[in-house]
Amino acid sequence: MDKNLAAVRIEYALNMDKCPICRLQRESAEKYIWNLFYDTSDPEIHQEFKQTYGFCPEHNRLLIKIIKKRRSISSSSVARLYHGVIPQASRNLDDLSSITPIINNQCPVCEITENRSSLLIKTFLKLLKISEYQEIYRDSDGLCLPHLEETLASFSFFTSGKLKNFLIETEKRRLHQLEENLLNMQDKKSYDVKERVTREEALSWQEAIWRLNGWEPESLLIKD
Repeated sequence: MDKNLAAVRIEYALNMDKCPICRLQRESAEKYIWNLFYDTSDPEIHQEFKQTYGFCPEHNRLLIKIIKKRRSISSSSVARLYHGVIPQASRNLDDLSSITPIINNQCPVCEITENRSSLLIKTFLKLLKISEYQEIYRDSDGLCLPHLEETLASFSFFTSGKLKNFLIETEKRRLHQLEENLLNMQDKKSYDVKERVTREEALSWQEAIWRLNGWEPESLLIKD
């Protein structure tokens, strides 16, 4: 992903809901898995898959979801790649005294998404130097706290502290509003309160989860 494309993707994600970096990471993961299992006839793909023994638990769950939901990728594609991995795992059991682990799972999807996340965050910070993008960011759902922390840690690339303060103050306002929404939802759920719960208040418990811990969408983001 080059920097120009990263800028386009960030602007797109800021106009969607939830954390934009979480969204773009998830889309990258779906695209990687999609491309990997769409055509499993390449011997190099088989060799690379043998070296990683597949994915981490998180991305294995995503793989299963893709297989179940998308017509263009079949379970036989997964079987084809794992058929070459299982014998290797079996051979590793022959010598348990070896220093080589039975499974050496370095998830390639994690590596891809982490590398792209770093580029996206750097591009995101450069865009925020432009006042227009600061307004776009104010109007967006903003970053989850894990990605905000990662973003703030990248400030060695920048000389101005104004941008850092902007991000912190914007996030504090969002957290303050979230706190109010959570409290209002609880109060309005009381039997003796007639005032209706607003949409923002009704969804506040879900926002609290993704804002503090990151967002993982329930459904797939990339369509057939």
